[in-house]
Amino acid sequence: MDRSFDKKRILIVDDNHELLDILQQGLKNYTLMVAEDGKEAVEQAFTLQPDLILMDVMMPEMDGPAAIRLIRQNPKTWSIPILAISAGITTSVPEECARIGCDDYVAKPFSFMKLRSRIERLLLLHPR
Repeated sequence: MDRSFDKKRILIVDDNHELLDILQQGLKNYTLMVAEDGKEAVEQAFTLQPDLILMDVMMPEMDGPAAIRLIRQNPKTWSIPILAISAGITTSVPEECARIGCDDYVAKPFSFMKLRSRIERLLLLHPR
């Protein structure tokens, strides 16, 4: 299916409702889907196959790393770019995100200019 003229579809995964609202307002030029935990994110990734996933690292039910591992193991979703977002304050968080299969990482709090730049870069590098 050629979706080259469609709005890019982004799955936002975060358990913080306030941040979800802010991201939905700030990323209106994309088609957005929302999941509030890793389990829901995996189900939506398998079903909807978005163009990009914004994945929080720390969540209840199933955390980001566990969800990312499952997404990377599925032949239908292994190539979806994943941008991890986390309030993790240790310097090992970006390395851990890369190790489990994230394509990029942004620390919370982040600027929308930085986030949009990272999103656009990943969408260009990984056309679907």
